[in-house]
Amino acid sequence: MTTDTVTPADIAAELMLNAARDIDTLTISERLDDTEMPDEPDGFAEQVAELVKTASISIDWPDTTDGTVNVGDGLVGALVAKLGQERDALGVKADDQAAELDRLRAQLAEKHADLHRAQAEIASHAQAVTHWANQVNELKTELTAMQEKAAKTEREQALVVEFNSRHLIGTPVRYWKGAREGEGRTSKTRTGAQMLSGHTAVVWVEDEGACIALSHIEPVETAAV
Repeated sequence: MTTDTVTPADIAAELMLNAARDIDTLTISERLDDTEMPDEPDGFAEQVAELVKTASISIDWPDTTDGTVNVGDGLVGALVAKLGQERDALGVKADDQAAELDRLRAQLAEKHADLHRAQAEIASHAQAVTHWANQVNELKTELTAMQEKAAKTEREQALVVEFNSRHLIGTPVRYWKGAREGEGRTSKTRTGAQMLSGHTAVVWVEDEGACIALSHIEPVETAAV
């Protein structure tokens, strides 16, 4: 048999084939006349020895009562021992692989835990980002309102300055207390124009307890009061 690696199964197959070939050389009469079949064909033990040596099998050849070697018993025992060794080796390998699998499972569980922690942290950061984005938007809204208020105040202040520069106290005016509709009423200013609460240009007129916004005042130099 020409192989690089010889297994116990290879040995058994080779020995059975050789034994069958040697037994087939006996004639029918020889098989019938002999009360016992030969235990071992010629050269059988040498073949076994060579094969088991190649397969690294240690055989304890048992002697029979007549001093001959019983190849069959020795080979079976050796094959059983070899198979037992291979079984034990496979068992150790299986245990090692099971331990490695457990280690990989533990690593995988740890990675999953890391992933969950990272996802929770990302979600937390996302919430913080959303919060601060809302804060920024609110500040922008407040800033826009403040800018609009400042611009309105500036316009109203300019109206105060312009009105006082052109009209003295006592100037006849036409005014509207509500919506600027119709002819309105006539009176005279009793104060100079000023800012009301820092946001609206107003003036007080005679016969009115409340101030009138400059937007509802129209100076009339010739108005009959």
